[in-house]
Amino acid sequence: GAALGSMTQALLYKGIRRVKREGTKERRRTMMGLDATRYASKDRVGLAPLDETIWKSIRAKNMGDNRLRVFLWKIVHDALGCGSFWENIEKYKERAKCPTCDITETAEHTLTECPSSGQKVVWNLVQRVFEKKGIDWKRPTPGSIASCGARSIVNPRTGKPRTGASRLYTILVSQSAYLIWKLRCEWRIGKQGEKDGVPTDKEVHNRWVAMVNRIIKLDALAAMRKPKGKEKRTGPCPVLFANTWQGVLLDEEVIPEIVNGKLRGVSGVLVGISPLVQEGRTRRVPHYRAKPSSRRCA
Repeated sequence: GAALGSMTQALLYKGIRRVKREGTKERRRTMMGLDATRYASKDRVGLAPLDETIWKSIRAKNMGDNRLRVFLWKIVHDALGCGSFWENIEKYKERAKCPTCDITETAEHTLTECPSSGQKVVWNLVQRVFEKKGIDWKRPTPGSIASCGARSIVNPRTGKPRTGASRLYTILVSQSAYLIWKLRCEWRIGKQGEKDGVPTDKEVHNRWVAMVNRIIKLDALAAMRKPKGKEKRTGPCPVLFANTWQGVLLDEEVIPEIVNGKLRGVSGVLVGISPLVQEGRTRRVPHYRAKPSSRRCA
């Protein structure tokens, strides 16, 4: 009913998609996944997001790259390559069961239950960060992982949303869940599910610390980058970066410098969480600031 002259490619595409959906039956597993995501969000913040809100939250900027978005999309659709996915493939039927637990593998089992997927170490590390940030934490479910982008953390005293804390929650929960899935795939597929291939607690710990430190560094670089002309900012603004990571960095002095755009380099290190060197010992990653280059322009 809209005038053709006012149409855009985006509006036309949405209209075509809507017409196609009208003749398509709802997928039962998808409806169950949406309900699980909705109720998990309601349990955490008291709000049950609509289907459209859930899908939009998965495509949010805080979700990182498209691989992470696809991973969360598959959780909602119950379409991850595990369990019943392998039962219809003759050569790989044995992959349907978890070698450690001898039960049919599911997303919930891999991400929140299996002792061989590294999930226990990862979620304990996430909990330590959230305790420093003052974020309430419950052991996750596939629904709470999928709804991490739709979640809003509120200050209990003022009732106002904590934008930085909400962003930190989205980043850590989604990225940590994806790391668990990658560790599981490396063991189950790359190492054929052998007992010797199960990732050790130290390996999982170090992989998670390296992942988060890389995220902090990239986030800082994105915050310091100033858009040119009419260019839109693709990363967080400096203030949002500060609100996200304040209270969890080893060196809080870098935050004002990032906000003012004066810092030339950053190496993110979380407070009290360093890579493990050997049993009972830890190594601190040096926090350094890049020195100004001595090379002069011609």
